[in-house]
Amino acid sequence: MFGQTLNGALKELSTKVLGALNAAPSSFLENYPEGAVLVSSDGTVLGSNAAGEVLADLVSNGSRDSLNDLLQNALSGVGANLDGVVVGDETQLDVTAVPVQDGEAILLLTRDQTFERNMMSALVDSRARYKDLVDVSSDFAWEIGPEGTFIFISPGGALDYASDDFMGQNPAAFGLEPTKRSVPSPFSATEPATDIDVNMRRQDGSIAQLRASSLPLFDNHGAWRGSRGVCRDFTEDSLRKAALDEARIREKLLKHLVGIIRDEVEPLKTLTGSIKYIVRASGFAGCKIYTRDEYSSGSKNFVMTAKYGDEEAMPPDDEVFKLIETVQGAQAISDDNWSGLLASTGYRQHVNGAICVWRGDQTTDWSADELTLIDTVSDQLGIAIERVMHHERILRLSRTDELTGLLNRRAFLEEELPRRMERLQHSGGTAALLFVDLDNFKLVNDVHGHHRGDEVLMALARFLEKHSRPGDAVARFGGDEFAVWLDGMDVVSAETRAQAMIEDSLIFREYSGDDDHPLGLSIGVSMYNSGSDEQLDQLMGRADEAMYKVKRQGKGGFAFDEVSE
Repeated sequence: MFGQTLNGALKELSTKVLGALNAAPSSFLENYPEGAVLVSSDGTVLGSNAAGEVLADLVSNGSRDSLNDLLQNALSGVGANLDGVVVGDETQLDVTAVPVQDGEAILLLTRDQTFERNMMSALVDSRARYKDLVDVSSDFAWEIGPEGTFIFISPGGALDYASDDFMGQNPAAFGLEPTKRSVPSPFSATEPATDIDVNMRRQDGSIAQLRASSLPLFDNHGAWRGSRGVCRDFTEDSLRKAALDEARIREKLLKHLVGIIRDEVEPLKTLTGSIKYIVRASGFAGCKIYTRDEYSSGSKNFVMTAKYGDEEAMPPDDEVFKLIETVQGAQAISDDNWSGLLASTGYRQHVNGAICVWRGDQTTDWSADELTLIDTVSDQLGIAIERVMHHERILRLSRTDELTGLLNRRAFLEEELPRRMERLQHSGGTAALLFVDLDNFKLVNDVHGHHRGDEVLMALARFLEKHSRPGDAVARFGGDEFAVWLDGMDVVSAETRAQAMIEDSLIFREYSGDDDHPLGLSIGVSMYNSGSDEQLDQLMGRADEAMYKVKRQGKGGFAFDEVSE
């Protein structure tokens, strides 16, 4: 059917061409808009226009079998056409052979297809290039149909799903969630959208952060028919950026902490300043610092030294105390009502305390960077805590008696008593000052040695602590002389307390040098009245006088000074 149609068209063309040729052969060839070559039946070129000269040369040379075949077909009385004849400098021609002059000649007419074919080739290459780029790109292309479901996805799939898994699915099935509520979804947008951040769920359930750009599609009537676009997965980039930001924050925090530790003169302020900055810089609800209690006689080896922040969701100290010695690095600790992060601190391979941070949200797990932050901070705090403990040791040595651990004479007379007397002057009330001296103590050292004497002094220190209250003050003045300040004591209460001490002092007789010189106590008592203007040295003189009155009366008892009586 096609061949019959072509032959008919060629016959019609042949008739028109023949008429034109017979009328003015030269004029026809010259005026034909593209190449025209007239060839005799024996293959001799009879003439051509300028555009056909290259083709005429090919015919004369007989170098193209395809042209020879075309001519033979035309001589048989059947018009013929040949596509893609390349002549000259990559010029591509379509050649049509029309028999003329009753088959005595053949007219070759050309049509330059170079531009069209190059354009077609460029389009094919462009599409292939685009397809290759889409296939290998980490981005994925997609198209949404009129029903709002996927009708195309990049062949490689996306989010660890195969491309077929998307077909016919609504984007919402993959956990679509724009990161900004006010921004429409790029998959259903009615306007072009660029760089819209959305979260979608991977096949394993994890969240992927995507950046989408899209174009809406409309039909001829302006109705929305879908959209197409691309998504770039920038999850790894986002995580790297977050890690870099967190590292910068951590570096800045550590630099600031080092500055506090270096520049702060008072060691305890180093800790309070550090935890305030940690909470403010890191967004924790609060922070506490624990230090080792070197002087506790109980089972609690640590004390809470500094804290800052919201105390509502803070981990209980008792729970923290149990873990300080055993925690390795930074460790999450939690209960139904609190969630904390604990790390022990150390100095020279010895645990000297801990840092504990917490937050109000108990449902969120602690991140790896938060663990790293607290673990790193604990190293710096270990040095700061050691400074605090060293400072406390120096203060303790300056205030306490080395043998008994009681207050020494200086701390008792220059710090404790002036402060307590001033407080009573403002609040009103009375107090009792007891001077305590061991009877026959020298004989203990002479008979049993000084080590036994030291045992007596330490036993007496514990004895006086037992007979005093937590708010009272007990001191060793030196040798076998001790003093006790009893806050809020009236004369009757002071007498009762002194009498109990004398009765219980029989326990010291086992330390005696011999039976004729039993070890005991002599106690002198003077009362302090806040309404008087008596000075401390006067009060001490009265207590000392009362104590020596007991000595003169035979030892082993107590007495009030004359004013207190």
